[in-house]
Amino acid sequence: MRGLWDCGEYLPGFSIVAELDGEIVGHVISTRGRVGELELLGLGPIGVLPRLQRHGVGSALMQETVARADAAGESGIALLATRRTTPASAS
Repeated sequence: MRGLWDCGEYLPGFSIVAELDGEIVGHVISTRGRVGELELLGLGPIGVLPRLQRHGVGSALMQETVARADAAGESGIALLATRRTTPASAS
């Protein structure tokens, strides 16, 4: 993750944390991505504490990212994932 924060494509305005009772319980990081000539918001990784997974935290992070992307006039969002960071159930 340090590499994402340090890269020139990191977008801090689209990188969000979820907080519950003063504790950070989830996060999403976004960078500038491209598919051919099309610039997109590259979303990922997204993470939520295991004890709070399937409780809407990840959905809230995604919804906030989409709202910010819409407000900024982004042309689209590409979800970035690898087998190493994606649970087998989502593959």
